[in-house]
Amino acid sequence: MFFASVRVGISCYCRDMANLQVRNIPDTLHERLRRYASINSCTISAAVLTAVERELAMWEWREHMAVRPETDLGVEAAALIAEERSQRSRESGSFCQHTQAASATG
Repeated sequence: MFFASVRVGISCYCRDMANLQVRNIPDTLHERLRRYASINSCTISAAVLTAVERELAMWEWREHMAVRPETDLGVEAAALIAEERSQRSRESGSFCQHTQAASATG
């Protein structure tokens, strides 16, 4: 008796999933989805699932942040950011000056 080796895709073993049909997609959106799928080597269906998953993740994050208690830094956040940027600027400026001086003498 001869048995052929048959490879069955893993999708055959997945549990049933819900289906969703979207109608009346504007042509421009469909073209954008098609182009995105082509560039990313995936199907339009996979591109749509990725976009929906991202959007829902962002919505869930915003919901989580909305109920999170505020944090009091004791200082305006903008002031902290400005101070950090100023410090980085001073540090990178001294590095650039040191590099230029070394190359001039070298």
